[in-house]
Amino acid sequence: MESPVPESTVRLLLALLVVVTAAPVSADTTFSLESVDTRNDVGEYLWLAVDDQGRPHLSYYDRTNGALRFAVRNGSTWNTRAIDGQDGGSDVGGYTFLEFDPSGNPHIVYYDWTDGDLEHAWREDGVWSTETVDAGGVVGRYGNLRFDAAGVAHVVYYDEGDGDLEYARNDGTGWQLETVDSDGDVGIKARMAIDAAGDLHAAYYDATNTALRYARRRGAEWEVVTVDDGGGQDVGSYASIALDPEGRPWITHYNATAGNPEIAIPSGSGFTSQVIDTAPGQRGWFTSLRFDPGGRPVVAYFDLTQRKPVLARRVNGTWQVGFVEPTRDEGPHVGLWILDDTTAHIAFYNESRQSLRYGETLLPVATETTSMGGLRARFGGVD
Repeated sequence: MESPVPESTVRLLLALLVVVTAAPVSADTTFSLESVDTRNDVGEYLWLAVDDQGRPHLSYYDRTNGALRFAVRNGSTWNTRAIDGQDGGSDVGGYTFLEFDPSGNPHIVYYDWTDGDLEHAWREDGVWSTETVDAGGVVGRYGNLRFDAAGVAHVVYYDEGDGDLEYARNDGTGWQLETVDSDGDVGIKARMAIDAAGDLHAAYYDATNTALRYARRRGAEWEVVTVDDGGGQDVGSYASIALDPEGRPWITHYNATAGNPEIAIPSGSGFTSQVIDTAPGQRGWFTSLRFDPGGRPVVAYFDLTQRKPVLARRVNGTWQVGFVEPTRDEGPHVGLWILDDTTAHIAFYNESRQSLRYGETLLPVATETTSMGGLRARFGGVD
């Protein structure tokens, strides 16, 4: 039985071709924010998804109880519940990823800390079920789930024991497993997108070479390349990938050496690279990339120095950047979703309150001079 939580008032192909540093427009971003779940120490390893009715759904970790939790917003009320681990017999719910199948049923892949396995939970006809996807060693961190048009489930994830990027596929007959990339220690913080033809696109970190890697699956074959070798810098972590209106993959990631978020933009047979935010400090953890209805990239990420979530949008080649929450100690786990009606949804872990927060706003009509300060709250207030 889902328990209601009252609403408070209150994330190529061959080589790097050229680096272009953008001049960001800086202004704070006004979201209406509310608390989703205020239980003691919940909200890490979150994922945000919005259904066809515009209802936000969240999967996240309950650190106090070692459990996987799920939340859905119905009207003005958040309904939350534990999905797995609530019996106290195991510690589960890390590295969650939430996705809907073609029938609109929510599915979550997540990590079992106790057994080191990749797990899968799904709801059908109002009933939640769970299963193990891969128990072969220490596997399952950074799991990323997508469904194709036929309803086939695809998951990429990290094999910590072997340092490989792994792939699991389920067409209704059970999970089939294979290795995508085993060249060094690769697959950390993997993210995936699926195009209209059913091809898979995955971006992930190469820890051996501190580089950004990309894999594409055409049919049954994987093509693997280094997108950005860093040129001596540590790049490629906290990757996020999204397809533009032409079906081309764009990839955001963190440059740990410079302390900035960057984006790899498809150009010809390769990528160009652009710095999203040049503010001092360490900005760019947990990047989450989406495209707005106008085909412009929108990115959420965490500023480790200021301890705030940040939202950036690229308009006419210039990045407009602003804080989501003016107070400190928000984040660091951030999720972002853009709807066709230009509503931006964001969720993040509140570090000081050890709780889960959510907000939304209407994106303004983008022009070259529009700043993120033009964003205004859609509902509610800030506590």
